[in-house]
Amino acid sequence: MFEDAALIICIFIWLFVTVRNTRMLLNLFQQHEYNNSCFIRSIAATPQFFFRTHEIVLFLWFAVQAFVPAAQGWRFQTIVNSLLFLFALAWSYVLIGRQEKGFVRKLVFTPRVYRLLIVLALLVAGEFLALIAFGCQVSLSNIVPCMRMNLLENLIGLVVILQLTSLTVIAANIILWPLETSISNYFVATAGKKLKAVNPLVIGITGSYGKTSTKHLIAEILTFEYSEFEVLSTPRSYNTLMGVCKVINESLKPHHKYFVVEMGAYKSGEIKKICQLVKPQIGILTAIGPQHLERFKTIENVARAKNELIEALPDNGVAIFNGDDPFCQKLAAGAKARKLFYGTASNENFDIKAANISMSIKGTEFDIELKSEKPRHVKMQLLGHHNVSNALGAILVARECGVPVERAVRALLTINPFEHRMQLIRTPQGITVIDNAYNSNPVSAKISLDVMQAIQTTGRKILVTPGFAELGVRQDEEHFKLGQNAASVCDYVFLVGDDKRVTPIVKGLTDQGFAQERIYVNRSLAEARRTLAEVSSPGDLILFENDLPDIY
Repeated sequence: MFEDAALIICIFIWLFVTVRNTRMLLNLFQQHEYNNSCFIRSIAATPQFFFRTHEIVLFLWFAVQAFVPAAQGWRFQTIVNSLLFLFALAWSYVLIGRQEKGFVRKLVFTPRVYRLLIVLALLVAGEFLALIAFGCQVSLSNIVPCMRMNLLENLIGLVVILQLTSLTVIAANIILWPLETSISNYFVATAGKKLKAVNPLVIGITGSYGKTSTKHLIAEILTFEYSEFEVLSTPRSYNTLMGVCKVINESLKPHHKYFVVEMGAYKSGEIKKICQLVKPQIGILTAIGPQHLERFKTIENVARAKNELIEALPDNGVAIFNGDDPFCQKLAAGAKARKLFYGTASNENFDIKAANISMSIKGTEFDIELKSEKPRHVKMQLLGHHNVSNALGAILVARECGVPVERAVRALLTINPFEHRMQLIRTPQGITVIDNAYNSNPVSAKISLDVMQAIQTTGRKILVTPGFAELGVRQDEEHFKLGQNAASVCDYVFLVGDDKRVTPIVKGLTDQGFAQERIYVNRSLAEARRTLAEVSSPGDLILFENDLPDIY
């Protein structure tokens, strides 16, 4: 009876911890869009958490006992092993909770998550039975009496299953792949039929950066000219095939005349699939930069993936390019559709360009010059040279949709900063925050620091950043440059992440003579915020840069 009670308690607590661990892993899996390879890379980046050291030590302790007879009696051994097991589970529960609190984006229980949970439950149950049966070397019908006599082997099995939860998540996803593919094909077919019936003018937008802001600008300008009932745009970052299908199936109505679609890609062929569905008539390529290099390997592969939008345009379509970007210029040479260019450089071949750019805490002002038209002065609340570039592209798109340039300029004045994209926030404590925490890359981070430098403030300038993600072999180099650039602008720097991630940034800072005592390294955004509250004071300007809301 004593062994029975110990086993029941251990199994109950183990099940409780396993459920929470599974929920945390599914949260991370969902953030990586159920992509097995991305999920594996995330696990590999933090092995000290996903393969918790104390659990491995416990497993080895149990394994030794399985082969070496206990010096004490059976009951004493049962008590010690059960207590050690429960202590390890309690510590695992604490670590899981810490990681879970670090995710600002919580797990959304979608139908796909429920399907994963069902398969996961079946797999874990199968693992449990298989491990016990293997340890007992008996048939399943004799497992119950065997469990009573082999507590040690059972505990070993429970530790192994807990350690393998992340791999079980991947296995469940692989098992569900045929079903998920069928469901995806159904949604794509349904979206295609609805889109054909409504037949709006489709505007496609892609690029390594700037695509979401440009999408918002285009949608806002079109809505200013027409109405919100005539313009539909993909919300937030619904830039995958399934995200676009969801928008079409749930939001596209017969009265929509324009459909503005952001297109993202983690591998070649993804944008092509979106284009096969929506059939864009206008396409805009905002920029090509070193983003997602862990997946694409080279910037040339990034360029080819983004160019799938331009290649999908019909001969009578319109391809709009950022003329300041050399990769966009190269890709434009192969475009079959009519080509338009925008930029901030002085180039007579640009269809629209900006000059006399100035920034303040109130926003950005500049002059625009169009071919065969008089210059116009533009004011907008958005910050940064990159937003000037985005605005130029949006004006060209709007003009192709029949919006007069004067109306587009007036619309820009009314547009508020977009959430987590160079969003200026003034706190009750008298601190000004530049929230650019959605996403970043080396180019846009440099622009953010330039904006920070241009804004006058009575206090100090503070950067909060985890650096960049998915730059592959270039990550350390770009982090070093980020540190160098920050050293010339900032008074304090708060880094978020482990030592491996932030060390190159620290080296870049100190290389420029930045004082070590003005660098704060934090494991999570929550920890950084607590320290920041102690350090900051009225008049300070704080820049939050890159991916902070979701992962950290």
